[in-house]
Amino acid sequence: MTLPEAPTGKPRGPSPFKLLVFAGVPPPVHGQSVMVAALLDALRADPAFSVVHVDLRLSHYTADVGRGRAGKLFPLIAACGQALRARLAGGPMAFYYVPAPGRRVPVFRDWIVMLCCRPFFPRRILHWHAVGLGAWATRQANALERGLTRALLGRAELAVVLDPELAEDAAVFNPRRLTIVPNGIPDPLRGAPLPEKERRATTEVLFLGLGSEAKGLFRTLDAVVLANTREPNAFRLTFAGAFASPAEEHRFRDAANASGGAIQHSGFANESKKNELLRAADVFCFPTTYAHEGQPLVLLEAMAYDLPIITTRWRGIPSLLPASPRIHYVEPERTEEIANALVRGRAMADGPKGELRRHFLANFTLEQHLRVMKEALHQAVERDIGR
Repeated sequence: MTLPEAPTGKPRGPSPFKLLVFAGVPPPVHGQSVMVAALLDALRADPAFSVVHVDLRLSHYTADVGRGRAGKLFPLIAACGQALRARLAGGPMAFYYVPAPGRRVPVFRDWIVMLCCRPFFPRRILHWHAVGLGAWATRQANALERGLTRALLGRAELAVVLDPELAEDAAVFNPRRLTIVPNGIPDPLRGAPLPEKERRATTEVLFLGLGSEAKGLFRTLDAVVLANTREPNAFRLTFAGAFASPAEEHRFRDAANASGGAIQHSGFANESKKNELLRAADVFCFPTTYAHEGQPLVLLEAMAYDLPIITTRWRGIPSLLPASPRIHYVEPERTEEIANALVRGRAMADGPKGELRRHFLANFTLEQHLRVMKEALHQAVERDIGR
């Protein structure tokens, strides 16, 4: 935990916006932790903000994220204690928090955090990276769960959502202000032109992210196998990321071993390796139906490299992507439809380029995200927090 610097007694300009960020950063690496880390770096570098960070890291590997485990309780209580000590040492400050998706165990975490911290932080900023809590509290929770969740997460000073189609989830909790702030990533090409690719006999299909049924890994795998039965050795799938469970890892490895080299797992990809894979790819496939999908960063990364994208009309994905012949929407359970999209994507990979990259540069760079996020934070504290 880092505390604000002690006052020096020297004349100063307007007081900085004091903010306690109660959220985890990598590892493990996933969209939410990556975006929190980027926000922290930007706010720390801006003299208009004074930031305290309490790292709510309850999981140390991807498959453990969101799962109930007794060993997480003590670190959670300890993190709440850190937040309260920071509040006593630093005075009034806003409280930034990322609510749970619509799953019972993470919701219980939210209850503990809010029971401990809400009385000491009257101004709360909730950043909704995951989807589903509003629907869970409305339709699935029992009366006690519904009442507690609404009372503890309700009436935040500011709710930040990723997309207008996802705003209903946060609106259930009646925030005083609700604003749209799309995700953003650094331009992996740093303004350089798109890489030139040689025409190849085998089309490289890339899947990035969590290796799970819900995210669409096995739909992609089955489609590649089907496409190769029609045209042998025409497609090769590379999956980069962690598996959601040992069972899914075993299932993938069995399929890879039987594929004759058409399916491979490159393991966890750091930024350098990920950019290498994106440069080499011809088509990006992500037919997700993950229940808590927000705004997948992997689709921003694919757009940055102008890759043809195969995905689903799920959650906020259609409003994230432009209307383009390089975008192929599929019904996730129809393997043949995904295989046909792979063939169309291969043709698009040889066609005119630049449309998806231009859409990325116009809407989803990290600089744009941080600018809008800072504006939203300042609007939430137009008057002095201590009043």
